[in-house]
Amino acid sequence: MKMKKYIFLNSVLLFILLISYSYSQESYPSVRTFGKIYAGYKFQVTGDPGKNQFEIEKALLGYSINIDNRFSSQIVIEMRQTPVTEGNTERYVLLRNAQIAYKKDKLTITFGLTDGRGHKVSYTYWGKRYLSKPFLLNYKYLNIADVGIIVDYRLSPRLSFDAAVLNGEGHTRMVLDNRLLYAAGATFIPAEGMTIRLYSDIYSRGNSVKNTFAAFAGYRNDKFSIGFEGNFKADYDWTDRHNVYGFSGFAGYMITPKVELFGRYDHVSSVILEGESIPWNIDNDGFHIISGLQYIYSKHMKLSINWQGWFPSGGSGERWDYAHLNAEFRF
Repeated sequence: MKMKKYIFLNSVLLFILLISYSYSQESYPSVRTFGKIYAGYKFQVTGDPGKNQFEIEKALLGYSINIDNRFSSQIVIEMRQTPVTEGNTERYVLLRNAQIAYKKDKLTITFGLTDGRGHKVSYTYWGKRYLSKPFLLNYKYLNIADVGIIVDYRLSPRLSFDAAVLNGEGHTRMVLDNRLLYAAGATFIPAEGMTIRLYSDIYSRGNSVKNTFAAFAGYRNDKFSIGFEGNFKADYDWTDRHNVYGFSGFAGYMITPKVELFGRYDHVSSVILEGESIPWNIDNDGFHIISGLQYIYSKHMKLSINWQGWFPSGGSGERWDYAHLNAEFRF
């Protein structure tokens, strides 16, 4: 079965490359083939010394085509590494994007399996996905991609809006039901380098309603970047009043044009239910710290040496910390 998967994947990749080459010989339509690889090595600083390993955390290969100045399409294949048991991971390949987009003036409509908009601004400001996902993705407040329709409208150079109707299950699974996720967001740029983002969604099942609220503010220039976000999610596990919340702050300073010193702090919490004395999800509550150096070799490659640690709030949560060597390659 695994051999068939590899044969299928190789066939798809070869097809994409051949099509890309054939179109590259023409001036129209415009075509782009792109990819990313997140690789690294981690060494556990405390605890079991056996938890050290090389990793290919993710690899992406995509193909996009602009048919004309209005219609475009994109396909992205993703290989990801997912924990299955403590200390063990499994790799699998899946479709990340399969979308068609229409753009006219200030309006863009995207349909299909496409990336969500809720995390995009903090994702861009953080800028180090190869080290860790942004808060909303890392703690499963949002799905990175989903099937549905998204409308983006740029009212002015400083203000834009987006709205979406999505399946709600993400891109790794689909369930045939009558539940849909409704989302809306607004992005405001009050000054050069500064961005404010607000986002909310609602996703219901029976008497349970999941709501996500997120707010982000960030600033960056050639030397310095900083971002802060606060997030809340109601009925996190489809259980009434099982609410969670948290915030994330990060900053970076360019020591030289190619070397950046950075740090990040995530605080993850759950509410205390009526009649209880501790948060309902205390086993997964805590704070996550990342600090290190990033070397920007070129626009195609970044390298980082960093430390990451998790400190539980209580319960049965386990503390861990790792020293990392990470690399991002893109084309």
